[in-house]
Amino acid sequence: MTNNLNYIKKTQSFIKEFEKELDPEKLGEACIELQKVNLKKEHDLRIIIQVRAAALVQWLNLIEMLDEHIEPSFDVSAGVSMKLLSGNKDDGRTSAERDKAAEDHNKKIRNYNMQVSLARIDHQVTPHAKTFIRKNYTGLPSDQLELKTAIEKGLKKTTRVEDFLKLLVHMPHK
Repeated sequence: MTNNLNYIKKTQSFIKEFEKELDPEKLGEACIELQKVNLKKEHDLRIIIQVRAAALVQWLNLIEMLDEHIEPSFDVSAGVSMKLLSGNKDDGRTSAERDKAAEDHNKKIRNYNMQVSLARIDHQVTPHAKTFIRKNYTGLPSDQLELKTAIEKGLKKTTRVEDFLKLLVHMPHK
C-alpha cells in the first residue's frame, strides 16, 4: 500500500484541528493532503476502492466543514474598519463600555478575516474535489451509486448537493 491512507489520515487530523482551533489554514492544509491521493499508485482493486471511497468522504467532509462555517450573508466588499473608534475618556462611556466596544470590534475583525480565508479556501477545495470525482469515478452504475450515496450523505447544503449531483453521469437525479 502507498501513502494514500496516510494522506487521508492527515486530512482528518487537519479537519479536527480546525474544529478545535477554528484556524482556516488547517482546512487549506487538509486540501493539500487530499490532493496528494493518487489511486494510480495502488495496485490492489480492493485497496483502490477503499482509498477512493475514503478520499471522497474526506473531500465531502472538507466541503461540509466550509459550508458550516461560511456565513451565507457575508459580504467581503462591506469590509470592516481596522481602526477602533476613539477611546477618549471624555466620550461619556465607562472604561468597561470602552473595553466591550474594543472587544466587539476585535471580534468583527477576526470574523471578517476568517470569512475571507474560508471563502478563499472554498474556491480552491471545490474545484479540486470535483476533479477528484471526475478522475476517479466512471459511468459504471456501481461507481455512480457510490458517488450519489456519498454526496447525499456527506453534504447538507441543498445548493451544494445539487451542484455535486450534476457530476453524476448516467443516473437520474432525485
